[in-house]
Amino acid sequence: MSFPCAKYACYGTPALASNVAAAVGTESQGCLMSNHGQVCGGADLDSAVYAARRLENLCEVYIKSRPLEVINMSKEEMEECVERDKTYGQVEDGAGLGHGCCR
Repeated sequence: MSFPCAKYACYGTPALASNVAAAVGTESQGCLMSNHGQVCGGADLDSAVYAARRLENLCEVYIKSRPLEVINMSKEEMEECVERDKTYGQVEDGAGLGHGCCR
């Protein structure tokens, strides 16, 4: 699950809508809108809420870690985390829920 950043445009404009559509594309469940906030979607309400809460969680971790001046992970390290994240937070029936921050 990735959340790209949409370029800034004034609120309520077709330009902002275009920027969000371009950022989300067909691969993402949402994005950060520069100087606005987030927008998320999903196949149903539960999926959309999960994506929104996941994005909020990622932002919180980012903001809390910024003062630490941590070294960014390499692309390979990040890809490993993305792969591991697919089965993190398993439920009893074995169906992966992804990160597990919400359920």
